[in-house]
Amino acid sequence: MTIPTDGTYYVYIMKRAYGGYYVGFTDRTLREQVAEHIGGTYRGLARFRRPVKLVWWQEYHRRTDAISDERQLKEWSNERIRALIHGEFQVPPKLTKTAK
Repeated sequence: MTIPTDGTYYVYIMKRAYGGYYVGFTDRTLREQVAEHIGGTYRGLARFRRPVKLVWWQEYHRRTDAISDERQLKEWSNERIRALIHGEFQVPPKLTKTAK
């Protein structure tokens, strides 16, 4: 998978080992953020739910847009997130990137 190394802000979804999802936001590069999740150095509860795999991301140029979409996605059920990842759910055009 090719992870973007530039861009301003990202909202991303990681799939956890037990099948659940973690929705996050970062103002760093996505590569750095994912490496911390995978390596277990990311602070908080997410580090205890490894291994994880990046399954979706979206790049943003406005912080407020990224935070707004992250909050929206955090409200979604696992079924709805799964549908987004697999392209089976109609969403606003800005929420469309899927990791391969």
